[in-house]
Amino acid sequence: MRLGKIVLILITSLLVGCQEDPICCTVIDMGFDFTVTDAQGNDLLDRDYPNSFKEEFINLYYMEEGEKVRVYNGGWDHPKNFFIYKDEQLDKFVMRVFMGGDYPVGETIIEWSKDESDTFVSEMKKLGDSGIILTKVWYQDDLVYDTSSLETASRFSLTK
Repeated sequence: MRLGKIVLILITSLLVGCQEDPICCTVIDMGFDFTVTDAQGNDLLDRDYPNSFKEEFINLYYMEEGEKVRVYNGGWDHPKNFFIYKDEQLDKFVMRVFMGGDYPVGETIIEWSKDESDTFVSEMKKLGDSGIILTKVWYQDDLVYDTSSLETASRFSLTK
C-alpha cells in the first residue's frame, strides 16, 4: 500500500510538472561575416599589414529612432558588438559584426577611423517571443546577404 502511494505521488508530480509548450530557448543570430581588402587585394583586417584597420580603433554605431548611438557593452565578450578572427579555410581575416538598430530594418555604421565609415542596412525577423535572426543585409543599396538565397550565402568581401 505504501509503495502504491509513492508511485501515485511520483506520477502526479510528473504530470503536474509538464507543460505543453515550454519556452525552450532564446535564439539571437545577428552576426554578419565579411572580409575587407584594398584594391590590390591586401587584407585590411590583418594586423601585420601596415595599413590595416586595427580592432581597437574601430567603432560600431546603430541608428536608433533617428539617433546615431555608439555601441559599447562593457561586460560582454565583444563589447563593441564585433570581432575579427582568422578563417583558416580562407586564409584571411574576417570581421563578424552583430547588426542592430531599429526593428525590423536597422542601420549599422562601422567607423574604421575618424574619416572613414561604411553603413549597412539589415532586415531582422522575430522568432516567436524569444528570438530574432538576421535575414538580409544591404551595402550601398546592393543586397549582399539573404538567408533565402544561395547567391548571397557566401561571405561578402568589402573592397576599400
